[in-house]
Amino acid sequence: MKRLKAVLAVVFVLIFVFLLCSCKKKEKNNNTEETTSAYTDTSLAIVESDKILKLAYSSTDSLNPFNAKSINNQSLATLMYDSLYVLDEKYNASELIAASSDMNNGAISVTIKNDIKFSDGSALTVSDVLYSFSKAKASLNYANALINVASATIKDSTITFKLKYADSAVKNCLTFPIVKAQSADGSDLPIGSGRYVFDNATNQLVFNSLNSRGISPEIQSINLVNVSDSTALINSLQIGNISFSFQDLSSGSYSRINANTADVVLNNLVYVGINSKSTVLANANVIKAINSAID
Repeated sequence: MKRLKAVLAVVFVLIFVFLLCSCKKKEKNNNTEETTSAYTDTSLAIVESDKILKLAYSSTDSLNPFNAKSINNQSLATLMYDSLYVLDEKYNASELIAASSDMNNGAISVTIKNDIKFSDGSALTVSDVLYSFSKAKASLNYANALINVASATIKDSTITFKLKYADSAVKNCLTFPIVKAQSADGSDLPIGSGRYVFDNATNQLVFNSLNSRGISPEIQSINLVNVSDSTALINSLQIGNISFSFQDLSSGSYSRINANTADVVLNNLVYVGINSKSTVLANANVIKAINSAID
C-alpha cells in the first residue's frame, strides 16, 4: 500500500509538470483547449519612472519574423510589424490593417485600410499583404496557423483567402506579419508598419511616427539587450538587465525566478499520455483519480 501511494505521488507530480507544458507547434481549430504560460517582469514602478524598457533579443538570430527561431525575436515581431487582425485576451479578432471582411462560398475577402504607411514612407497595399501571406505560408512560424488557407488572390484593395473548409474563426489565423513586398527576401530586417522600428546604430526599437494612429506612447524607445540562452535570460532578468521576459513553457521545464510573475492564457493543446502497460496505471481506479485531478 505504501508503494502504491508513493507511485501515485510521482504520477501526480508528473501530471503537474505536463500541465505546465504546451505543444509549440499545433493546428489551430475551434476545439483547442486553453492553457497558461508565464511571463516575468522586474519592478514596474522602476520601468514607469525611468521610462526605460529593456527587452531581450538574440543578435545571432534573425529579426525577420518569418525566419526568427528564438521566442524573444519572434515576440519582437509584434512591435515592428502589423497584421490584418489582432487578438484580445479572449481570442476575439479585431481589425488592424483590415478595414472590413466578407465570408462567402468557402472564402473570406478582406479589404484593407488605405491610410497605412510603412516605416520608409511608402503606402501599404494589398500586394504587400499577398507577398506576406506567401512568406507566412512557407514559414514554420506561421504555416500551421494558415493550414486551412489554400490560396489568396487580390483585386483593388481586397485580398480573398480561399479556405479548404469553412471556418467562422478564420480571422484568428490572419495574424501573420505584413511586410513590404520583396523586403523579406534575403533580409534579416524587412520593412514593416508597426509601432516601432529597429535602429541598428543604437540597438533600440524607436517609435514609428509614420504609423502613430494619432497616439504617442510614453515609451518612445526600447533598449534591446543581447541574451544568449535561457539561463542568461533568467540571470539578466533577476539583476535588472532586462525588464520583462516571456516563457511559453514548451521546453517542459520551469525555473523559479526572483521577480514578479503573471499567467498568460495560451490556446495550446496540452495532453497527458497514459502508459497502460504500467502495473499501477493499468488500474482503472488510478486512471479515474488522474482524470478527477485534471481540470
